[in-house]
Amino acid sequence: MVTPIISVSLYLMAAGTEKIGGEVTDMMVRTWNGQVHISAKVQSTGNVHLRPSGRLIVVDSNGSEVGETPVVEGQPTYPGTDNLYYGTLPGNGKLNRDRIRLRLILPTKV
Repeated sequence: MVTPIISVSLYLMAAGTEKIGGEVTDMMVRTWNGQVHISAKVQSTGNVHLRPSGRLIVVDSNGSEVGETPVVEGQPTYPGTDNLYYGTLPGNGKLNRDRIRLRLILPTKV
């Protein structure tokens, strides 16, 4: 007999011991189905899990913004692990790939 069980994770932080840290280790741009998908690989370098949200901004070689997409809060990135956070640019899915840069803008409050 199988007994179904439902569980919920509970995360606790002891005040004064938390070290919140992370870094972007890779950024990718891919065109698929006529849309531009951009993503950032974020690694948690602290001792608490991260749930980044913010914006991915595409800029050209002159630093002018050519597109932007929100990064919605996704699965947690646990200490020592990494996760992809991504978004899709509106429009026709065409970018001059050799002339773009990505910036990940995250909120300053945790």
